[in-house]
Parts: sequence; structure tokens; C-alpha cells
Amino acid sequence: MRLVPKEIEDNSFAGVDFSQLGRSEFAVATLVGLECRNREIGRILGLTEGTIKEYLNSIFCKLGVSDRLELSSLVNDLSQEFAEARRNLVTKNKKDRSRHSN
Repeated sequence: MRLVPKEIEDNSFAGVDFSQLGRSEFAVATLVGLECRNREIGRILGLTEGTIKEYLNSIFCKLGVSDRLELSSLVNDLSQEFAEARRNLVTKNKKDRSRHSN
């Protein structure tokens, strides 16, 4: 049984390999997806704005995106895929439990 879509399970989505990102880069990308500004991201992660800018440049290169809008869109699309996979799993589990309790 597949818990998440194959694309996500393989660490890629829409042809983008998220496994290229380090933990801090992934955190920065996630916060960009939540529309946080560099100052907010720095405060949350305990990093300077300069470090956030360096991470963003690295993320853009690794994921092949050109700006934070494109990154935000990609992260949000990925989040929706995870949410959909989770909803499908919950629905399937409820149906399975219902079948077993009858």
C-alpha cells in the first residue's frame, strides 16, 4: 500500500528533487512557502538575513527555480500533494475499519 504519491516518496515532485536540499535549506523553502520574509525566517531559524539569502540562492540553483515566487508555488504544490495523500489514507483506513467492525 502506497502511503504517499510515488513522486513524493522518491523525493521528487514535478521533476524537482527535494532530497538535494539540506535540512536548513528545506526549512527555509518551507517558510518561503508560508510567505515568510527573510527577516522572519531568520528570526524563526536563528539565522541572519544574509545567511537566509545565501540559502535561497543555493535552493534556487538546486531546484532550478528563478525566484521566491516560483519556489513558494512549488512548495505549496508539494504541500497539497502531501495533504491529498494523507486525506486518501485516512479515508481508506476509515473504510477498512468500518468493514472489519461489521
